[in-house]
Amino acid sequence: MSLRATRVRGHLTPAVRRRVRIGAAALGFLLLALWIGGGILVHQGVGCTACHSMRPYSEALTLGGHSDQGCADCHVESSLLAIPADGLRMMGWIGGTMLGRDPGPTHDDDGACRECHAAELDGVVASRGVSVRHSDFIAQPCDTCHAGTGHRVEYRYYRLLEMDDCLVCHKAAATDTDSCGLCHTGDAERVAGDTSWRSTHGEGWESTHGMGEISTCISCHVPAYCVQCHGTRIPHPTDWPASHGASAIAAAGSGCATCHDPAWCADCHGLEMPHAATFLPVHGLEARELGDAACNRCHPAVTCDVCHYASSHPDVPGVTTGHGW
Repeated sequence: MSLRATRVRGHLTPAVRRRVRIGAAALGFLLLALWIGGGILVHQGVGCTACHSMRPYSEALTLGGHSDQGCADCHVESSLLAIPADGLRMMGWIGGTMLGRDPGPTHDDDGACRECHAAELDGVVASRGVSVRHSDFIAQPCDTCHAGTGHRVEYRYYRLLEMDDCLVCHKAAATDTDSCGLCHTGDAERVAGDTSWRSTHGEGWESTHGMGEISTCISCHVPAYCVQCHGTRIPHPTDWPASHGASAIAAAGSGCATCHDPAWCADCHGLEMPHAATFLPVHGLEARELGDAACNRCHPAVTCDVCHYASSHPDVPGVTTGHGW
């Protein structure tokens, strides 16, 4: 058929339009079938091992405590409304695989965890020497504490929840250490495993305890306990940025260097802190280079005026106070 024959006054003929509509409908039906059908396949756990057999997750599942569960038992939502969403995810997985891209992490359905572990959610569970009442943090995703439970892979790092994480919300008082027994039922955390508590309280703790979350130290140690060595409140109080200068001067910086590298102070102040004994003869050049704003972080303008008052100098060109007097 010639081009002229397919057009009538610039329009497609009815036969051609019919073929276009049929083709568009067929394409739409195919995409809809892939979309919804793919979602159904995902819900049935069909095809997961086609990609994941090349990865260690399928094998790890058979070796773990959830070997009797299928992929869909944990990785899809039970709602029928989730089928379209899972169909889109499956199309993305296939497209990513064809393009050689990592499709990214799959979905973890907390509802599936809670359906099987309803008894553990209702009461108190003792594990690894700690008693846990899940209802206290039921809004948290299950894998926050139980990452890797389904299929732990050796080369991946799975962080375990530790005491410091709990103390972010559950504040304790160092004067009421008897309350530790509410959560701790043994010494598992302290005698086994690679935990931050062992790093900060084990052999050589004097040099490693600062590696922990120091804001939680006062849950077990009264502030005076830290002051015995540090000479100041640890962790520092909230007004520390405005008041730490006086403490640094009183300790001649030696106490600060216990935890802070001198370069840490210089990064904020713009010059060596505390000032060296040779600072006074050259402080004018430093002040001119850094500007008044750097000096005024610690010193009010009147501090300079005590020495550099205008009347103390003759009217010599180049000798000024910097205040325009």
